[in-house]
Amino acid sequence: MDLPNAENRVKILRVILSEEELVEGFDFTELARITEGYSGSDLKVVLCSTLAKWIVIIIQLQLPYHVCSV
Repeated sequence: MDLPNAENRVKILRVILSEEELVEGFDFTELARITEGYSGSDLKVVLCSTLAKWIVIIIQLQLPYHVCSV
């Protein structure tokens, strides 16, 4: 199976992050560019791991969630 190209990675990223509160102007194209060679599964694992790490930081620092929106 071929890996997704940049255009398809943007689509995948939009689906994965569709329920997240993103900052205005979030650059899906740039994220797709720097994730060249990633499969859809790779993208999901990386994003979920990143979100989980932010949750730990938020809890440890007792920050409001909106400070660390993706």
